[in-house]
Amino acid sequence: LDVNAMVSASPTLTMVKENLIDLPRDTDIGREPGGRHLMVLSENESGLEILFDEGIISDNDTELILGSAFPEDRTKLRMYHNINQIKEAMKVGRRVVLLHLDELYESLYDLLNQQYTRYLDTTYCRLAVGAQSRFCEVHDNFRCIVVVDCEKAYTSLDAPLLNRFEKQVLSRRQLLEPEHLKMEAEIMEWCGKFVSLPSQAIPSKTELIKRLHAAFVGFNDETIPSAIRYLE
Repeated sequence: LDVNAMVSASPTLTMVKENLIDLPRDTDIGREPGGRHLMVLSENESGLEILFDEGIISDNDTELILGSAFPEDRTKLRMYHNINQIKEAMKVGRRVVLLHLDELYESLYDLLNQQYTRYLDTTYCRLAVGAQSRFCEVHDNFRCIVVVDCEKAYTSLDAPLLNRFEKQVLSRRQLLEPEHLKMEAEIMEWCGKFVSLPSQAIPSKTELIKRLHAAFVGFNDETIPSAIRYLE
C-alpha cells in the first residue's frame, strides 16, 4: 500500500497526516507548540478503521484505549487504569487513540488544552482523577486522537470540548476514485429497486438507507464505499 499516494488523493487524510507530524520542536526563535490534538469524526466510528487501514497509524506506534457502557468499564479502578495507560504513552511518545471514553475527558482537561509546563528542557502536564492530580512527563512525539461518531459530536459533546481539538471528518467515500463513485451510484440504484415495489419511485437517500438497514443487518451509508474499497 502506497500511503503517500493515498493521502495525496484524499485532502482530509493529508491534513490528518500533517497533524500527526506537526509536533512541538525547538527553533532558532523559540519553541513551537505544534498542532492541537486530533478529533476524528465519522459515521459509526469508522474513522478508527480508516486510520489503521490506510496506514496513518499502526499497532507499533499507537495505544488504543476503548471504553464501553458495561458497568465494569466505568468504575474508578478502570479509570485509573486508562489514565495510567495514557500517562505511559505520554512519557515514551506513543500516540493514544480514545474511543467511548467520555467520562475521561474531564481528567484530561489540561492535556487536551495543551496546558503544558516546561522545566529543565522537559515538558509536563497535569493529569487528574477526582481531587487527585499529578504532573506527568510529556514526550514531544505524543499525540492524542479521539474518535467520535459525527451525530454524537454534534448533539452530545460540549462545544468547549470540541474546540480543544483539530477536527477532521473521515469517510470511506472520500477514498473512492471517480470510477468507484460511479460504481457506488449504480449499486445504490439497484438497492433502491430491491427495496421498492415496481410501481414505487426510488425513495430519497435517507429513506433508502433506512430501508436497506432493515433489509441488510448493519447497513449504513458507509457500507457500499467500504465494500468497494475492500474489493479494490
